[in-house]
Amino acid sequence: MAQIECSRDCINRDYYAYGKPPFSWHVSDFNNFADSTIEVLDGWPGLVESNCTGWVADTGGYIGFWTYTVVDELGTDPNHWDRDFDGDAEVDFIDYAMAADFDLDSLAELKVFAEAWLSPYAQQPALFPIGPDCWNWPYQCYGDADGQTETILKYRVWINDADILSTCWKKKDTDPAFNGCACADFNRDGDIDEADAAILNANVGKKDSDFAQTCTPYSQPCTPE
Repeated sequence: MAQIECSRDCINRDYYAYGKPPFSWHVSDFNNFADSTIEVLDGWPGLVESNCTGWVADTGGYIGFWTYTVVDELGTDPNHWDRDFDGDAEVDFIDYAMAADFDLDSLAELKVFAEAWLSPYAQQPALFPIGPDCWNWPYQCYGDADGQTETILKYRVWINDADILSTCWKKKDTDPAFNGCACADFNRDGDIDEADAAILNANVGKKDSDFAQTCTPYSQPCTPE
């Protein structure tokens, strides 16, 4: 059971939805674990989101979802909590030494670790990727829709990327299927169209060494209310 408030804290989000949008409500206080609650407290995050003020009026500002359980503790900044490998609330040299066991092999993972470096994560602003994870790939904005190179020549933009673009043609971010196609939205405008085709055509057959710079990671701070 927990108490909630109808305001955004940037941590409570729909992490499975396109863009990982923040919910307009957040947990303000944890009360206790319970085997059962009264029926009016049962629901799910999306139900609260659909009418937070109504939910608070009906329940006194409590939630007690029947089929939910705790799976992880995020701390105050989910961008930093999972780089604090030794659990001392600080990302430091000990965590860096332990990082080898976790194989930080992607640019996005390394960026998150660097942002947390030598900082108590509880005191840092909540920075989140606003958009699909692939929008933080180093070459996605140039037409890399699969995050892979192709052929023995290791072309970064090639046939498979074109096939993905073709499969996702004219999909929009209002389409429920867009999550599976967002990597083909090379200009990241929520619409897979001629502009994206032009980007791919301009870069098809290029290797990593042909790009003067990598894509700018698509992230921005979320301001709590």
